[in-house]
Amino acid sequence: STVTLHVNCLLNFSRWLVENDKQGIAPRLQDKSLDDDVKELERNGGSSSIVPALKYLKTYQAGALAPTIGRTVPTPYPDDAALIKEYKSAAPSSGLSPYTAMNYASALSSFGHYLRQNNMPGIAARLHDKSLDEDVIRYPSTDKRAGIALAHLRKSLPRSEALEPERQIATVPRAVGSPVALPGEGYDQDQLWEMLEEAGL
Repeated sequence: STVTLHVNCLLNFSRWLVENDKQGIAPRLQDKSLDDDVKELERNGGSSSIVPALKYLKTYQAGALAPTIGRTVPTPYPDDAALIKEYKSAAPSSGLSPYTAMNYASALSSFGHYLRQNNMPGIAARLHDKSLDEDVIRYPSTDKRAGIALAHLRKSLPRSEALEPERQIATVPRAVGSPVALPGEGYDQDQLWEMLEEAGL
């Protein structure tokens, strides 16, 4: 889909910038130097698909595009938010595409928001507890990804580490499209993920 293409193009471009010792996308999205780097990438055989992807992101950041109408920003418990953020960063190393990881993380955030709004225990505190399965079943949402995302989160997180979420978060491998992230790559792409989610991508 167009959305998937935009996301992949932006992430690949971010990686190319780091590999060539250039500043990332996020801190200079509206800077002419970024356009110059796009031209350089194209001259070297890179995909021209980055142009429409960047145009969309720039337009949104400039305020010309409104976020999805009626969209509520999820606010799960802090422990859940930290766990989900690290899961989203590390999930691609397990073979999950960055776009699917983003969708799963979004579903988990919405589920975590529901738990917090209803004064129920969070995800991190009882990740492998049966009561969490029961809450997923009762979760009044038309989006059924929460159960699938939870299953993948559990699979990627050993039971022993799940009991200590703060310690576990520090040990989750940082991966942005590959098992080993380049210096500076994770920082730029973390900012990119935030921009992409805000823009509805």
